Amino acid sequence: MGYYTLALDKNPDSMGFSCAEDYKVIDIVDQDSCLKFAHEKCIDGVISPATEYGVLSAAYIAKQLNLPGLHYSVAKTVKNKYL
Repeated sequence: MGYYTLALDKNPDSMGFSCAEDYKVIDIVDQDSCLKFAHEKCIDGVISPATEYGVLSAAYIAKQLNLPGLHYSVAKTVKNKYL
């Protein structure tokens, strides 16, 4: 589809790394480290598929880099089932 994909995971043996053009071993709940990587790579979009662990980081990156994405307050609700 013409996308250049990046992947992040704290597991250096992550299966997702084989599907990405570039990757880095970063814990996806570490919002500032994820943002730094996204900024270095000049990304155009961010998602956190198939897991809620990275949803806050994805929303944080989208907000900080002015990209379309889930609002941080909505991401917090997704993570907190009581909300």
